Parts: sequence; C-alpha cells; structure tokens
Amino acid sequence: MCLQNGFVTDEMDLNEAMHRLDSYIESLPELFCKFSSEELLGRPEPAKWSRQEILGHLIDSAINNLKRFTEVQFL
Repeated sequence: MCLQNGFVTDEMDLNEAMHRLDSYIESLPELFCKFSSEELLGRPEPAKWSRQEILGHLIDSAINNLKRFTEVQFL
C-alpha cells in the first residue's frame, strides 16, 4: 500500500475490501479480550488516550458517519 498526496494509491476490488473488513470485524473482539484492564485503561502518557478511549472514539465516529451517510440520501 502506497500513499500519494495523503491518499492510498493501491487499488483493491470491492469484494477484497469487504472480505478484509469482515475479517477485522470477526477477529477484533477476540484480540481485544486478550488485553488486561490495565492495558485497556492505561494511558501511555498523561496527554495520550487509552486503548479503550481510542476504540470508543472510533465507534462514535463510525456511528456519526453512518448517520450522515443515511441522512444525505434524503436531502
């Protein structure tokens, strides 16, 4: 995968992209459960987010983006 002007330049067909996404969705809970509470809640530095905060932010962003994509259909 290469970046050019901030964008990924390698192309991937839709089926491969969906397969990768499905794979990540299936494997993430198992990987996430391997972390201890200290690893999930611990911050690497006081000004940095914990793993749990990062995951929460990603989930919140995904929900907001889904809402935007859904609402734009009705504009």
